[in-house]
Amino acid sequence: MVVNPHPENWHEDYFATKSGEGVRFGIALPDNSPPKAVVTLLHGRGESMEKYFETMRDLNAAGYACATLDWPGQGLSGRGLPDEPQKHHNTSYDDLLSALLKFKKDVIPSHIQNSGDIPQLLMGHSMGGHLGLRYLAEHEGDYQAAVFSAPLIRYHIIPPVKYNGKVVSAPAFLDKILFKIIKRADNDYIPFGGKWTEEKQLHQMDRLTSDARRHSYLRQAFLENPKLQVGSWSAITAKEAFRSCQKLKSETVETPTLIFMAENEMVVDNHAIKEFAQKQPNMEVRTLEDALHEIPVERDEIRNKFMSGMTDFFDHHALKMK
Repeated sequence: MVVNPHPENWHEDYFATKSGEGVRFGIALPDNSPPKAVVTLLHGRGESMEKYFETMRDLNAAGYACATLDWPGQGLSGRGLPDEPQKHHNTSYDDLLSALLKFKKDVIPSHIQNSGDIPQLLMGHSMGGHLGLRYLAEHEGDYQAAVFSAPLIRYHIIPPVKYNGKVVSAPAFLDKILFKIIKRADNDYIPFGGKWTEEKQLHQMDRLTSDARRHSYLRQAFLENPKLQVGSWSAITAKEAFRSCQKLKSETVETPTLIFMAENEMVVDNHAIKEFAQKQPNMEVRTLEDALHEIPVERDEIRNKFMSGMTDFFDHHALKMK
């Protein structure tokens, strides 16, 4: 039995980037026609679209069309190091943004009828949230509203610790020092990194989600199709992620945006998210009590608040367009 089946009205295919790299994408249409809006869903580092089938089914049920893609370097899209596909290798996040631009401008209109006449909305998680924020800053007006969960503004390269019930992070200035002293070859895994294994993913669950069933979504997909598996960043990709985070901190996002943070966040830095949002003209931040990093696959009492908050926000901005 499939634990997390794809949406009912589902289509997937590939498009090619400027470099000729194949990018897998998926389109999920609701029963109503036309949809309220199109939600472009951007997933996180090392993931694939299979993890978000439940989220897409719920958005379809709420009347939204969904469009998603596997980022180059993961999922069933082309891998940066074809001979070592487990290494998560992207030499430039700008290339990822270029793939998203082509998806938005060319692919979605050719697969969702009259999509140009309905609102365009953006949802992203973690690395997907980071890339979504960068896209909004660089392509103002392409989306009418956006919702992000635990967006990557600063990654905890030094794992945080819990002290007196609170998450304590290492000082941000250490990031620059650490990235300067990483002297491994650019194509090597980051220190302590390696291939994906089921054991590693199970071990990470207590910092990702409190819902064992939803945590199994990606694990089951990886076990059923090993081509989906992706391990740690390569050293050059970790450095590029850091560079991109530094770039994002100086940018402005005008698009109305709602950010959900996890109270017990152990992967990205909540302080960096708050600091970034405070500088933006149309950005709201909500903290979900007792949540861990992977909010879209958290247990019902947390996830329901995220889903209802997101659809209410989207409904409000989609209606404003009509």
